[in-house]
Amino acid sequence: MTEQPDKARTEALIADLRKVPAFFELSSEDLEWFISRAEERWVKPGEALAKEDTPADTMLVLLEGEMRGRREADGPDSQTYTVTAPAVSGFLPFSRMKTVPLTARAVTPMHALALHSQHFPEMLHRMPVLAQRLVGVHCAIASSVYAKWAALPLSAPRIARCWRSARRKFARR
Repeated sequence: MTEQPDKARTEALIADLRKVPAFFELSSEDLEWFISRAEERWVKPGEALAKEDTPADTMLVLLEGEMRGRREADGPDSQTYTVTAPAVSGFLPFSRMKTVPLTARAVTPMHALALHSQHFPEMLHRMPVLAQRLVGVHCAIASSVYAKWAALPLSAPRIARCWRSARRKFARR
């Protein structure tokens, strides 16, 4: 008796995933696999989905709503990054990100699926076309963020961040 609601819920999530460009036209079996390993999250406005300087290990698929990320340590005037559903964000396959650079908060009520990176190898093996699409998403995010940061004047916090980053890179050599 409990299988009907689970099946109906899975079908609804499959329909929602198909609205996300990266997941468009994937097989129902592959989408069911993804759903079975992802954590469904409902987030209220103002709640954090990710906090800066925590380990980066989760891909977010936004099914509904909007989130905005910024470095809260830099104060209320820091640069923001906005993602509106349907979209993919967070830690993506092939990313070199080690820690979350921003605190991401829901702007509107959000519905998302969160997939831990431990599932990436199997996901990429099962769905090679998704791997290609996620690389495209990764490149689009990186170029968008870079363009925003490059346009900013060199503020004291930005200079300090660049200096700390450069020191860490040279210290590893």
